[in-house]
Amino acid sequence: SYVAKNGAISGATKTKITAGHVTLRRIVESLGFETEDEVFVVGYWIDCYVKELHAAFEFDGPLHSSRKAKVHDSKRDAALLKIGIPTFRVRPDRIANEAAREALKVSILEFVSEHDVNTEDRRRKMGLILI
Repeated sequence: SYVAKNGAISGATKTKITAGHVTLRRIVESLGFETEDEVFVVGYWIDCYVKELHAAFEFDGPLHSSRKAKVHDSKRDAALLKIGIPTFRVRPDRIANEAAREALKVSILEFVSEHDVNTEDRRRKMGLILI
């Protein structure tokens, strides 16, 4: 996995994985990307981390709808972006049926297109090394 010089990404794992998380992971993998589940980064868990993109994919279930959770998620996204990891968030309605999942795939590919151009450059600037 990728590790920042300051130890930002570790190999620790969290045990609870939701059905929405599994669905999101399968969708990301169906697009040809390898994922790592529940990677701990700068004090936060990433649902699905894609090494080759240096990006986080998050499933936001019902617990993410409160004001407190939204503030937490916003801080989390900012902390990840600070070390060069953009976050793509998915609500339950984005995986509710086949049409929604197909539209989600398009959105993911757009996100990848926006953030993948300078992936190596982002890693280098953030002091990230491959181990």
